[in-house]
Amino acid sequence: MTAKTILVVDDEPDIVLTVRLTLEVEGYRVLAVGSGEDALEVLERETPDVILLDLRLPGIDGFALLDRLPDEIPPVIVLSAHASGPTVKRAMAMGCRDFITKPFDPDLLVAKIEATLGPSNN
Repeated sequence: MTAKTILVVDDEPDIVLTVRLTLEVEGYRVLAVGSGEDALEVLERETPDVILLDLRLPGIDGFALLDRLPDEIPPVIVLSAHASGPTVKRAMAMGCRDFITKPFDPDLLVAKIEATLGPSNN
């Protein structure tokens, strides 16, 4: 069985590394990009099982990226330090499945991904 793929869209290398290590140990395949533009390029050739999306990105930010995603997109989980009530409400209204606040608990990250996709193949 093929590992489920997670696309991480975040411009903070330390966050990307933590997410990658956390998810790869759990048996997920991780693709990581640092901008909304790069995410759109990846989505032209890959169909991840879930997208982990930071809202504050260079160029196309997370909200603008959500607007530009095709209708048939995988579930999106926001991973952001900007978790004010209006921000969370807007993200959820735009179709995001869940919202995780940075700094995050790696166990919570895995639990929310598993709740969205089911357990990994590990």
